[in-house]
Amino acid sequence: MNSNLTKQNNAKKIFKEKGTCSQTFEYILNKEFDNPLPNEEQAADPLAGGIMRQGYQCGMLWGATLAIGAEAYKYTKDVNLASDLAIEATQNVMRSFIKKAESVNCIDITGCKMDTFFGMTKYMLKVMLQGMEKSTCFNLAEDWYHDAIESAGDWRQRNFMLQCCRAFICWSHAGRFKGQGKVSTGIGQRVVAGQT
Repeated sequence: MNSNLTKQNNAKKIFKEKGTCSQTFEYILNKEFDNPLPNEEQAADPLAGGIMRQGYQCGMLWGATLAIGAEAYKYTKDVNLASDLAIEATQNVMRSFIKKAESVNCIDITGCKMDTFFGMTKYMLKVMLQGMEKSTCFNLAEDWYHDAIESAGDWRQRNFMLQCCRAFICWSHAGRFKGQGKVSTGIGQRVVAGQT
């Protein structure tokens, strides 16, 4: 992970540059993982506002989740294993997000229904009166910045366990040819099947 980015919290600055919460957090985590994906980051824009301004899950979570998935696949080169790791990491990220925001839904966080003219106008007026730097979303981005990075990277520290699992499965697989051992299930089974 890129420790320089972790030390400085420039979430508000990045948010201003990127324009949406979803692109902001995909960018932040991709940069932290040293895995820049500018086209994919920009493609995350419609996830802002709780999926096309519908008020569902916050775009910060969607952006973080996309970055985690890309990193998990880059790390494992296995779709199934990457999915397992990304789901686990996303659960960690969601828990850390809920601690800061108390909800995953954009409508609960902003207090505005952004898919209506009135709701969007209300939100924009609120932001203009407070100033962008003091808006709910900018403050949440700044507050969650370090926790998002830390919780998203937790799964990478399980590398030792993964390596041990692979070694055990290789031993177990070799034993099958001698009429001994048994292939384990789950992640290990996919490793034995050559899906890593």
